[in-house]
Amino acid sequence: KTNAQYLFSTRDLCAVDKIDEMCEIGVDSLKVEGRLKSPEYVAAVSKAYRKVLDNTGDLTPADREPLEVLFSRGLGPGWLDGVNHQELVDGTFSNHHGEFLGKVVKMDRGGILVEEILSDASQSQVRTAQQSQVRTAPRLGDGILFENPEFGVSIGGRLFGIRSAQGKGGAQGFWLDMGRDFDMRKVALGMKVYRNDSPALEKELHRTFAEREFAKHLPVNMTLYGRVGEALRLTVYDGDGHKVQVESELPLDAARNETSVDRIAELAHKELAALSATAYSLKSLDVQVDTNTFVPGKVLRVLRQNAVAALDDTRCQWKSLAPSANSGRKLLDSVKTEFLSASHPGSPHRPQDSTQISVLVRNPEQIEALRGLDIDNVVMDFDWGVKYDESLAQIRDYGFKAGMATLRIHKPGENHYLKNILRLAPDFALVRSLGALAILRENGISLRGDYSLNAANSLSYDWLLSLGLETLHPSWDLNSTQLFDLLQNIDGHRMEIALHQYMPAFHSEYCAFARALTDGRRFPECGKICTQHKVEILDHKGERHFLQSDAECRNTLFVGKPQSAFKLLPQLRTAGVRSYRIELLDETPDIVRRKVQIYSQAIRGKLPIESAIRQAGVEEKYGLSEGQLFNESTWVDRKKN
Repeated sequence: KTNAQYLFSTRDLCAVDKIDEMCEIGVDSLKVEGRLKSPEYVAAVSKAYRKVLDNTGDLTPADREPLEVLFSRGLGPGWLDGVNHQELVDGTFSNHHGEFLGKVVKMDRGGILVEEILSDASQSQVRTAQQSQVRTAPRLGDGILFENPEFGVSIGGRLFGIRSAQGKGGAQGFWLDMGRDFDMRKVALGMKVYRNDSPALEKELHRTFAEREFAKHLPVNMTLYGRVGEALRLTVYDGDGHKVQVESELPLDAARNETSVDRIAELAHKELAALSATAYSLKSLDVQVDTNTFVPGKVLRVLRQNAVAALDDTRCQWKSLAPSANSGRKLLDSVKTEFLSASHPGSPHRPQDSTQISVLVRNPEQIEALRGLDIDNVVMDFDWGVKYDESLAQIRDYGFKAGMATLRIHKPGENHYLKNILRLAPDFALVRSLGALAILRENGISLRGDYSLNAANSLSYDWLLSLGLETLHPSWDLNSTQLFDLLQNIDGHRMEIALHQYMPAFHSEYCAFARALTDGRRFPECGKICTQHKVEILDHKGERHFLQSDAECRNTLFVGKPQSAFKLLPQLRTAGVRSYRIELLDETPDIVRRKVQIYSQAIRGKLPIESAIRQAGVEEKYGLSEGQLFNESTWVDRKKN
């Protein structure tokens, strides 16, 4: 579908209409993300969700308005309504568009007539069909965007005037006057119209967190106790367990005139409830003061001020911490001691000192190119629907050990792929998730851990190896310095390093194959389109990135420029690393053979590293990347600098 140019720019998740359902199933914590958003946006979103959670009324169009206008690429329920690849991504834009108003149906000297399109499924918003019938009208000064995504045409301007209109069949609409400076010639019939900015709305929202009257006040309870001849005492306590008590400087005197308890209570409430300039509000007041006691209003005001100050101090009191790294050091030392013992020459736990070369293939056609090469293992990581049986036998016929990679994501009820691994009984499995590790380790199959297990330190490395892994690839989050620091505290013989691989940019439940090439919402409506086409995603730099589907219909987008750790090979050898991997992607058999030969010869010491790097770079359409490995930047606390 030619209009889907931005296949990975999803609609913004808005679950405000799903809160009741989530509460019913036991969800008791909600996270609202506001990264790179304005304070006004955060205020609007927080207000809407709080209103629903507190059951203070249904959301009105005014509540929903800022959710779209301030920032929105189209709102939707995400995965909460199930899989729907057509709805999750609009595909026609990647930036903030705001609230969809309708389409241009007429233009004349009176302005631009926009008719609201309620039946257009592709423009479904977070509101229900009934709620869509009523929306807040654009305001003067709002930003209006006219767009034709098919031809890449867009024009925007400020709203100068607006009036309601009745369209055909009772459709709602409005005439927009964009002012004299707006070029009407660039607007065409059928253009989509959005409201993507509203200064007036932002001003209203700014008041909610900038002005005192909107500030949140914590409810407090007070007890006022007084006897003639004693100091007047005020006790204040909040709902979080904090309690303070203050006293008047002088004892109370008897009143010259008869004074009732009600009169004293009325005066006390008037003075003590004056908390608007504080962080508190009076919830209850218990007055225990003798009749005919003289209680000056000034004394009450001083007590209130002192009590508020004391409660502030109590609530903000710094709790002294006594952090210690001793327990952490002890734990790390214990792991290091075990490592030194196990890695000592002659230890029964130390593996043979032989170099192992593994090649990961992503389609069966690549296996033929490996015949006769100086490698040891072949790992199969095929697309959705590709059979493993014949490829497994072919790898073994060539004299290599055959391995199968598990999926990176493992959800409940998705064990059939692992059962297939157990049925085929490969020589080993490349484990990519803890779920797969938990299942496969009980079945006697040889296991090797991949980088997606995120072993980034000696503790995690030691723990994962203790679960039955023979080797483990470290996390790709480590740079070279951190990698070699890790190698000082673990047995390098049990580490595997990919010297060449295409880094996954991301893994996605959303299927770009189905969205771009079909009208299917989910499997099997997509017709297994991923098995029929090779898809590459073109970025803004003109580079192409390969898209692959797995056995659960999830997509992985691989960065077009591969990452190479060739420069680290001499140091890795010195550190004891003996297992190396070469990961292929969509290379043809000819390229596969040349590439694997270069790497295998360099690993075996038959080809100089500099020459190998040069030859390998020639084989890549975008050259080689060193990625995170040579990123030596360090974290800096900006608050202290």
